Amino acid sequence: MNEISIDSLFDSDRWTVIIQLAIFLFALLLLVFLMNLILKRVARLIENGTNQRIGAELVRAVRKPLIAIMFLQGLYWAFNYFIDSRDEFFTYINNIVVVASIFLGSISLVALLRLLFSGYLDNRSDKDLGLGEARILPTLRRITTISVYILAIMLSLDYMGIAISPILAGFGIGGLAVALAVQPTLSNFFAGTYLVSGNVITPGDFVELENGFRGYVTEIGWRSTRLRTPFNNAVVIPNSRLSDSMITNYNNPDAPIGVLIECGVSYESDLQFVEKTTIEVAQNIVRELPEAINDTPWFSFSRFGDSNIDFWVWVTARDYLSSFKVQSEIIKALHGKFTEHGIVINYPVRTVYMGEEH
Repeated sequence: MNEISIDSLFDSDRWTVIIQLAIFLFALLLLVFLMNLILKRVARLIENGTNQRIGAELVRAVRKPLIAIMFLQGLYWAFNYFIDSRDEFFTYINNIVVVASIFLGSISLVALLRLLFSGYLDNRSDKDLGLGEARILPTLRRITTISVYILAIMLSLDYMGIAISPILAGFGIGGLAVALAVQPTLSNFFAGTYLVSGNVITPGDFVELENGFRGYVTEIGWRSTRLRTPFNNAVVIPNSRLSDSMITNYNNPDAPIGVLIECGVSYESDLQFVEKTTIEVAQNIVRELPEAINDTPWFSFSRFGDSNIDFWVWVTARDYLSSFKVQSEIIKALHGKFTEHGIVINYPVRTVYMGEEH
């Protein structure tokens, strides 16, 4: 191998060296040009032949960084051939090429990851894509991008002989201090991640907490969740407290909700007629009322009460708010029918029989 130092590069056989270097660079440029054409052709064939847009986008994303890496590696081998590897100038060139290759590789990796995330989101319909995925995936994509670039910087510093152990130790101590300082915020953040990733609640749901608080979910943030009460007041609840509470979601898994109406009739009533009349009333209500679902009502006598024989009837409303309308209409209709047919609903009465006095 014709190794010469940078100081004597043009002192001896300079024209021979220049011609060889020119031929090498021309061949390198030709190779880069052909590789560029091949990758463009491959992307076009993938898109037109298999109709896989994501595959074509992946090839296009790595095309420019891959060609740049090839060109840099070609320059590296050129300097390695024509310049003495013990020369200080060669060390600089080697460091530059390796660091540039690391960053170009990280750019390619970031582009691939972004396309994978975007392709996943594009292939999922809004119906299939849960709130957790829609909220977490963009954040996960940013975290992944930052992590790749940080890793590239660490690898570059380590290759250039700069010790990264103190830097990592500093990051560790600084991260611990920050974590302790923002512990409540981090607690709310992870609680919000749990809420959205598990699809526990979604905006628009009507929920009830274990303390009896009720409201519509209007927004789920990383730190807090906003609810709108039936009195049209906005309430902000920290996610950490919300995740620790027992939550009744009236919209999950489905919005329809059962409505139970309890009543009682006197002991002198014809129970067969009471059952028939109650079912007819409930059937008419669920058939005519838009807030009700037209299903067969359920009926059953439940117990012998103090003043009445108790019974219940079960129907289905379209959602939580509709249940109040359905319940009210059935109560009014039952009261009217019972009054019309002379069926008595006793007041709470207790009869006490006293023994004869001696």
